[in-house]
Formats: sequence, structure tokens, C-alpha cells
Amino acid sequence: MIKAVLFDLDGTLLPMDEDLFTNIYIGNMAKHFIGSELPSDKIPHGIMAGLKAMIKNTGEVTNEEVFWQAFDSFTGKEHSPFVPAFNDYYDRVFIQAKQGCGFTPYAKEIIDLLKEKKIRCILATNPIFPHMATYQRIEWAGLSVSDFELITTYEDCHYSKPNPAYFLEILSKTGLASDEVIMIGNDTKEDFASTLAGIPMILATDTIKGNVNDIDCLFKGTLKEIKDYLNSTL
Repeated sequence: MIKAVLFDLDGTLLPMDEDLFTNIYIGNMAKHFIGSELPSDKIPHGIMAGLKAMIKNTGEVTNEEVFWQAFDSFTGKEHSPFVPAFNDYYDRVFIQAKQGCGFTPYAKEIIDLLKEKKIRCILATNPIFPHMATYQRIEWAGLSVSDFELITTYEDCHYSKPNPAYFLEILSKTGLASDEVIMIGNDTKEDFASTLAGIPMILATDTIKGNVNDIDCLFKGTLKEIKDYLNSTL
């Protein structure tokens, strides 16, 4: 019996031009620090170094910790004095990255459907962002933080997609078994890694990342088709 559905965010519940989003996100962050003691020209590569570190995280510390370790090592600066400036960026400037995102009404329709069916909703977005950035992107998708029982962010997670340990950590936190959960995502590598943790996947094809023919999953279709599938099977 399915008790919960895990959702990817970027490219699934929130349509996204990933390259445009990333360019705005990182470019604006670098501009935000021009004239500060943190070398702005090193910020883009520092972020990428932190991202790679989080993807490789083996679980000893949180993603947040490995991110800043890598970032500080690359920039040659201790990040702590600049935390207020980073928070200010997310408060005032990050919203400009919304230009790289679209919108689909089916995101909320699916969440509302599952609520009616008493199915638990978990946001299994890759935990490579702080909660400030993740909560905003949830709102961009027309959803609310309160729609989800659990939201994975870099502060709380010790692994990232496509490491199947990321999905096992979610199961541990929620007390769910792998056969009680479905993963819905658009990435044939990152989200399909759920199957290595025993969690079947539904592939959202609206803004698919990867080759739809590369994987064998529970169901493949647009969010509208996924809504109909969930309504008839759960």
C-alpha cells in the first residue's frame, strides 16, 4: 500500500530552464559581493566546487558543512563573516532567478489530490540549496511549505542525488518502507536512483532530463497524465 509520494521540485513541480536559472542564480550572487572582501570573481567556481562536494558527500557531515568546506577552500576565505550578506542575497535578489522557471497548475492539482486521498507528500528535491532558496522555489511552483511533511535541504541532509543513500535517509526520517513510497521526478539519473533504494519511480516527461527510453519505471507521462494515473491507482 502506498502511503507517501516523494516529489522532485526543479523540472518536475517547477518547470525550469536549468541553464538560465543557474546563470541568473550564480551570476547575481557574484555581483552581490562586488566590492566586498569576498572575491566575487571566485564565487561561481566556489559554488560549483561546493556542489561537487555535496554530490560526493558520504554522510559523515551535512551537505551544508561539506559545501562551505569546499567553498572556503576555493575562495581562500572563511565564509562565516559573510553569512549575513548571503542571507540578504536570498532575501532580496534570489527571486530574480524565477525568470528561469515556468509554471504548471498540475503541481498543485496533484498535491491536492494526494491530500484528499490521505497520501503523505514529501519534497525530495536535491538538497544542494539552503532552505531559504528551497522555500522560495516551492512558492514559485504555486505551492506552500505546509504542503509537505518533509522538505530536504542542505542543512538537514547528508547525501545528494543520485546517491541512493539520499533516499534511504528520507525513509529513515519518515519511518516509511521503500514499498510504501513512489518517487516522481523528471531526471532519468538523479531521480531514477530512487529505484536503487527500492523505491519505484514515475517519470514526469514535461521537462524531462535524460533519455526517456533509458529507464524502465512505474509510469511515464506528463504531470496531467500522472495526475490521472495517481487518481486511478491510489
